[in-house]
Amino acid sequence: MALASMTGFSVVTGNSGSYAWSWELRSVNSRSLDLRIRLPSGFEQIESDIRNQIAEKFSRGNISVHLLLSAPEKQTHYQINEKAFTELYTASAVMAKKYEMPTPMIDTLLGLRGVVEIVEQEPSAQQRQVLYSELKKTFSFAAEKLSENRLEEGQRLQAVIEDVVKEIDLLVNALSRIADEQKVVIQRRLSKKINEILDGDERLAPERLAQEVAFIMAKSDIKEERDRLQSHISATRALLDTDEPVGRKLDFLCQEFIREVNTICSKAATIDITDNGLALKAAIDRIREQVQNIE
Repeated sequence: MALASMTGFSVVTGNSGSYAWSWELRSVNSRSLDLRIRLPSGFEQIESDIRNQIAEKFSRGNISVHLLLSAPEKQTHYQINEKAFTELYTASAVMAKKYEMPTPMIDTLLGLRGVVEIVEQEPSAQQRQVLYSELKKTFSFAAEKLSENRLEEGQRLQAVIEDVVKEIDLLVNALSRIADEQKVVIQRRLSKKINEILDGDERLAPERLAQEVAFIMAKSDIKEERDRLQSHISATRALLDTDEPVGRKLDFLCQEFIREVNTICSKAATIDITDNGLALKAAIDRIREQVQNIE
């Protein structure tokens, strides 16, 4: 099963009647699932369905959803506000009689504000429901396309991580040989230092000397750290084969890798151990960089 990246992009277009639209989905890294939705005014009704679909498909990522809608030119027609017209006509007739003037002509009354109204024809409830249904259907395609895009990117990340894990495995295996060489170096250094301190004086009991040597050798032993590193390598490979989101778990494993390598470096008595530890740190950092993109 391939890993899924948190980075991806998709565009899906659609149309219904005289409406045309496109869904644009973008996804970037995030510690959790963060969703930003931009819809034209009047289309808030479909937002909850969009959120539900995203939550079902993705567990992490900062995902932005943008609906670009091209609406048809609205049909307009004129209508007379009969109430306003009647009130104006009645009032003008009263005034005309009072001042012995002719009653205003109808075209004069129609030119007054509020008498003639411009009405824009909105889509019917049924038309709007059909539009909503088509919008949600094409959004499903866009979400699926985003998921596929994230999986494609995840496959690339997985290949990189697997190569680095192989490198780490080789470095950890090399520690076995280097650790044996370190024991010899420590023994020689201790023997030399003890001879300098005693300066030919043999009053230090041999059994006490053996105890001190054993204690120092135990402090410099890195077998436990090597075993734990091998265990972390196995756990990493197991996670790479799972079909669940593993980004957080891989990030935690990287921290455990670093902890063991730091301990090994602190016990280093030879330049070879130090160089190996630094190489391990560099490899682990490369994994951590890729893990930040993984869902």
